[in-house]
Amino acid sequence: MKSNKIEREVKKKEEYPKLMKSTVTGLVLLMTKEGEGLVVFTEKTSRKIGEYDDGWDMRNFEDFNGTIELSN
Repeated sequence: MKSNKIEREVKKKEEYPKLMKSTVTGLVLLMTKEGEGLVVFTEKTSRKIGEYDDGWDMRNFEDFNGTIELSN
């Protein structure tokens, strides 16, 4: 699977589910609730698209205000 990231400059706070970006690695996740989500975009990290975890450290994430395009 391939993913592409397009970021918007406008910042707004969203409720769950929402896209969030790691301030450390650049991962973008589809977060279903606090600390729980699925990787939808990755650049040069050991994580892969589709990986799920329910123990994300939310101190390292901020709302992602862009678009993620998924394709085969």
